[in-house]
Amino acid sequence: MKTKIAQLRSRIVLQTPTRTQNETTFAYETSWSTTPEVWANIKSTGGLTFQRGDNLEPVETHIITIRYRTGITRDTRIKCGDRYFRIHKMSTEEEGKEHWLKLHCEEMDDIS
Repeated sequence: MKTKIAQLRSRIVLQTPTRTQNETTFAYETSWSTTPEVWANIKSTGGLTFQRGDNLEPVETHIITIRYRTGITRDTRIKCGDRYFRIHKMSTEEEGKEHWLKLHCEEMDDIS
């Protein structure tokens, strides 16, 4: 399906992790640096269930489409309002003059 610029209706923030070691406890800590907001289309693709230990956990999956940009990796976290998404896969798409980045994500319940 062809992506149109008018479909980019959500504002998201791309967050990149930085891992540092605490000088007192020597434990590693993660802090998140953010980029300016970008326009995105967030489309729910349904849900999955996976087993973790003895529990079945539901996972809601999404495809988030943005204009193509560099510097995004699977470690990048996406923030939309009070929702967070983890990237599982990325794909690019060219349509005429437009170049899109499709981020295949899962919504995160725990962001720690």
